[in-house]
Amino acid sequence: MAETNKKSSSPPLDFDQVIKGINKTLSEIDDSKAKKLGLAALRAERTSRAREKYILFNVGQAFLAILQNGVVEVGDLPSVTRLPNVPAWITGITNVRSEIISVIDLPSFMGWDISDNGSAKKIIIISQSEVKCAVQITQILGSHYKDEETKSVSETPLSTKNGTDFFKEDFIVGDKTFHVLDHEKLLTSQRFTNLMD
Repeated sequence: MAETNKKSSSPPLDFDQVIKGINKTLSEIDDSKAKKLGLAALRAERTSRAREKYILFNVGQAFLAILQNGVVEVGDLPSVTRLPNVPAWITGITNVRSEIISVIDLPSFMGWDISDNGSAKKIIIISQSEVKCAVQITQILGSHYKDEETKSVSETPLSTKNGTDFFKEDFIVGDKTFHVLDHEKLLTSQRFTNLMD
């Protein structure tokens, strides 16, 4: 079988000519149109950031919110295996879809003096990078898009006895004040990561 060699019939590119052509095309662009497009893109980005979606839930009498992008899933509390020699705020571990996940008692971790009276029968699984855990909660209350119309509150945010603030802000939905849990700070806190190492 004879091999045929095809040679390109087009002349080699002159890069100086290509650059001059690009420059000419760029100089012909109407800046006002480009500026309008850029401003529209910025407005769209601000709008999407301004309409962040939160999952609303409660743990006893504490009403909390967390950015949806930090939530892996929510559901009923599966059976939990207790572990020896761990802090009281670690309820144990559970198997969720063939993955072993730590289950934590948020009020105990935070040092709050609130009791859920054993009503925390649901979980919200949160994640940051490779770290994942299930937080026992009383119930999911819904979701909320926080935007310019959401009333923020400048109350004293929930605090913890261990001196670290795990809350970003507070806002009002209906007649309830929700405290926004900073899942990134929680899951990367020294207290949390030292135990997980």
